[in-house]
Amino acid sequence: SSTPLTTTGGLALFTATAALSRWRIGPFADRYGARVLLWPLVLLTVAGLTLTALAVENPGDTKTILFLIALSLVGISYGGIQTLTLLLSLGAVSRREYGTASAVWNIGFDAGTGVGSVLVGVIAAGLSFPPALLVAAAISLATLPLATLPLSSGRGSRS
Repeated sequence: SSTPLTTTGGLALFTATAALSRWRIGPFADRYGARVLLWPLVLLTVAGLTLTALAVENPGDTKTILFLIALSLVGISYGGIQTLTLLLSLGAVSRREYGTASAVWNIGFDAGTGVGSVLVGVIAAGLSFPPALLVAAAISLATLPLATLPLSSGRGSRS
């Protein structure tokens, strides 16, 4: 059933798994490369958002276990993508440009998170949460080609 405890638990799992994956994905990125890990996390985002939509399709009867698992998957992908995209941003510039790359990445990531939240909220207010989450999943899926493109290296001028 839908309860404040279920919602709180889901948000806590999302936050915990995001923080944990943000921290733990680093060694895997060092070993295999950030680019290789990015596209599977995009697909995990799509799966997590779709499962969350299924879990809340009946507002009075949230499928609690599915909801908690789904938000954990979204948290894992969110945290992992956060670290990987920062690594890719820093890898595309010379060391001297790290400050600029970090600032641009932070603005972009935070703006994307904010705009995405507002978009989901507007759609949810007009329709309901399941369609809003499915739109977010579709937008996430649309980024898959970007997650598989090779980056050109901006490291030509090392200083």
